[in-house]
Amino acid sequence: MKQLYLVLLLFILLFSCTLFQSQEQQVWRTIQRGKNAVEKENLSVLEEIVAENYQDHWGRDYHRLMRWFESYFQYYHNIKIYTTNQTITVYQNRAICEIKIRLYGTFTSTNELIGDEIYLTLFFEKHNKQWQVSRVLPSKQTRDIELVNNPVDLFKPNRH
Repeated sequence: MKQLYLVLLLFILLFSCTLFQSQEQQVWRTIQRGKNAVEKENLSVLEEIVAENYQDHWGRDYHRLMRWFESYFQYYHNIKIYTTNQTITVYQNRAICEIKIRLYGTFTSTNELIGDEIYLTLFFEKHNKQWQVSRVLPSKQTRDIELVNNPVDLFKPNRH
């Protein structure tokens, strides 16, 4: 009988922890769902967690991003993502996450191992009680790395 009470207590505790997660924990859970979806090449989960009004620094909207993922999954496999240095700040139904991402995978045609590291700023909006990614920008650390790797004369005007 005592074991039954312990199991029941454990169940109630686990249920209440998932039911009463903080907003930051919910955002983090969305990030983890996205990470797992990329690693498993699961486009349907990515479609759920990306907002319809999505825009990013590289000019992709929701539909272009989904096509980009389809293409990416054709060229790379055995994808692994590691995240560190994340900070999440929630403002009512919006959130911002600064995160460092390390991505590893294998190029499909040559089995060559690839790796990349990037610092991103992820913007989230809450739609129907679910957090969705609405915007992605390179964070300051990534912009600094891009300037070192691709020096630009900041005093020359851009010619477009």
